[in-house]
Amino acid sequence: MTREAKAAIGMPVGVNGDEGFYAEVSKTFGATGIKIGSIKVALDGHGPTGYYDRVTVWSTKASLLWEGPLHGLEGVIYECRS
Repeated sequence: MTREAKAAIGMPVGVNGDEGFYAEVSKTFGATGIKIGSIKVALDGHGPTGYYDRVTVWSTKASLLWEGPLHGLEGVIYECRS
C-alpha cells in the first residue's frame, strides 16, 4: 500500500544543526528550482526489526528527487480528508 504525503521533514544536520531536510508538494525542492509533484510513503521491505517504509519525493515530471527510509526522517505530514 502506498500513502500520499503532503510534506516530509528531516532531522537537522550540519555544524550548527541548521541544515535540515524539508520537502512539500507544490513547493520547489531545495535550491534546485524543481517543483515537487508528490511525496509517497510505501512498504519497502523486511528488516531486522520488522518491515520498513520508504519515502520518495517526485518532481511534477515524475523524476525521483529523493528517497530514504521513513525512520530516518523526523516526520511526515499527511493531508486530512473528511
